[in-house]
Amino acid sequence: MKKLNEDVLKDLLRKHEEWLDSEGKGGSRLNLSFVDLSYMDLRFAKLSDASLTNVNLSYADLEYAILEKANLSFSDLSYANLRKAVLDEAILKQASLKGANLYQASLVSASLNFANLEDAYLRLANLACANLYKANLLCANLACANLASVVLRDVRLSLANLQDANLDCANLENAILRDAILSEVCLKDAILKDVCLSCANLYKANLTRANLRDADLEGANLYKANLTSANLKCADLRHAHHEQVVGQRVISVGLDTTSHNNQVSYWADLDLVTCSSFRGSFGDFIKHVEVKFLHKPILLKRYKKVIDFILDMLNDYKEAKKGDV
Repeated sequence: MKKLNEDVLKDLLRKHEEWLDSEGKGGSRLNLSFVDLSYMDLRFAKLSDASLTNVNLSYADLEYAILEKANLSFSDLSYANLRKAVLDEAILKQASLKGANLYQASLVSASLNFANLEDAYLRLANLACANLYKANLLCANLACANLASVVLRDVRLSLANLQDANLDCANLENAILRDAILSEVCLKDAILKDVCLSCANLYKANLTRANLRDADLEGANLYKANLTSANLKCADLRHAHHEQVVGQRVISVGLDTTSHNNQVSYWADLDLVTCSSFRGSFGDFIKHVEVKFLHKPILLKRYKKVIDFILDMLNDYKEAKKGDV
């Protein structure tokens, strides 16, 4: 990989800018494939439509650079400064952006499939309609970012910060968001099938009409989350913190036992009971209790009180519904 000196690079950039301004009639399109531009100062550079595949731009300064529709496939942009850069419709397939600063960068409709964005700083970035299929976003900071209608299928987002981000209509099918921060995030109409959200923080998250079928929410923080009309069929909600959840009726009872897993939660709208390792319908829970505690009369009596309490609450729901009619 050859290294360009600054004078040669400036001449090439001048010719590319001329090519852009003349709509291809003058100058020449920039083609710097397999070139080493690491640590280069490219602030405010006009690189739209440039061919920059397999380029080494690690630690380069690209603040405010215009890279619209540029091809950066397989390039190394690790730890580059792309603060407020424009990368709309840019191709970054399998590019490395590890640790890159993309604060307020625009990546609308950009192709980032298989890209490495581990530890990248994307706060307030605009990634609307971008394709991040199978991208690595481990520990990335996406707080307040616009990710509306973005493709995030099969991505790795564990430990990522997505606080207050907009993910309306995003596709996160089969994504891994274990221990991710999603507090106050907007996920309306999002596809979250088979997603892993175990131990994720979804405090005040808006999941209205989200598809969470077969999602893993074990140990997730759903405090004050909005689950109105969300599809939670076959979702794993064991040990989820569901206090003041909106859009779902949850009856939760604590048992006085020596076990740390002594909370019984009944999701009435889903006919789902979670208790320790148990997850199933209310009817299955009754059978489970009768079999498991057959020879433990004290515990059996306590669990039957819980069952009776849930039945009483369900009757109260029915009566309240009649009164509303």
